[in-house]
Amino acid sequence: MRRMQVEGECAPELAKLRAVFEENFQRHGEVGAAVSVCIDGRPVVDLWGGLARREEGLPWERDTRVCMMSVSKAMAAICVHLLAQDGRIDLEAPVARYWPAFGNAGKEHITVTQVLSHTSGVLDMDALKRGQLFDPALAAAALEAQKPRWPPEKKRGAYHSATYGIILSELVRRVSGEPLDDFFERRVNGPLGTDYHFRSRDEELGRTAHLIERRFNTLRMLLLEEPYSMRMAMQWKAMPPLGKPGFNSPVFLRSGFPSGAGTGTARGVARIYGELARNSEDAVLLRPAAVERVSRAEWEGRCWTTGQPMRLSPGFMMNTPGGAYFGPGQRTFGQAGRGGSFGFADPERRVGFSYCTNRLSETGYPDARSQRLVAALYDAVSRA
Repeated sequence: MRRMQVEGECAPELAKLRAVFEENFQRHGEVGAAVSVCIDGRPVVDLWGGLARREEGLPWERDTRVCMMSVSKAMAAICVHLLAQDGRIDLEAPVARYWPAFGNAGKEHITVTQVLSHTSGVLDMDALKRGQLFDPALAAAALEAQKPRWPPEKKRGAYHSATYGIILSELVRRVSGEPLDDFFERRVNGPLGTDYHFRSRDEELGRTAHLIERRFNTLRMLLLEEPYSMRMAMQWKAMPPLGKPGFNSPVFLRSGFPSGAGTGTARGVARIYGELARNSEDAVLLRPAAVERVSRAEWEGRCWTTGQPMRLSPGFMMNTPGGAYFGPGQRTFGQAGRGGSFGFADPERRVGFSYCTNRLSETGYPDARSQRLVAALYDAVSRA
């Protein structure tokens, strides 16, 4: 078996993690990937390897970017929490305080926290036609007219797969006066020197890895995933046709769609989560009071959209009793993206982690490749 070249740096005490990363290419079907870890705000792992574009034989380089799908939801949530920390947003206030027309159609009492924790019931955009999902003005107007799936006072969790980023993006724009990407650049990328954008610029497309989609199995969908696959599909029904390139299409990557089109590096996402995990009063991002809020579950149960058990804080996924994707901690918070890329912050152990891949997983959740990396990381952390 050909040995795949892995590049980058890894602290000696985390040599097992590097060995596992290499083994993923040799035995577990990895094509192109990167993993990065920060502890106490200090980078200790930054590895990459494989092929960024399998069809071209293009290697994954240090600055290769990849679309991490819903990882962008957490990046948008960080922006809202920064505005709350600044005193410009009250998380317990209605969204309509900052976006009056959002209060139409029975949504006048839906709070910012309900949106952040996927409990608002605003899952759909019925007024949108196919092809209009990436138009911010049309999407915002559709949300203003949309009725929630259930009364806001009925606390029920349902993953806001498409609407989540749109609501938060509009909220950030209205409060800060800046588009979400500009706000993120000024408040996150700039101070931290990170590389993550909701909207890919033309010059970045050439260094963006191509995603390799899982095979679509209609029988499996009908037998195992109904009705949840249809519930998810209905949330995305206004998606423009992307053609053969699919999520590699420049139409998608340039869209700036804040619920899933963001691209970046594992290094950048780990640096962001590492700064959150540092949990310090001198933090560039969120200070301890805000970290305490996002590391406390707001809702737990079986998700109406996905059918999966979920535990959600305001802005982030958390571990569930049956799925410790984000390491062993109960206060750990992060976000997984469709296909397997994800990142998290562990404020108890001051760990920030990110893994990204271009071979999308079969499950849509972090799979064995990344979970073996997380296990190796915490084995080393426990020994230290």
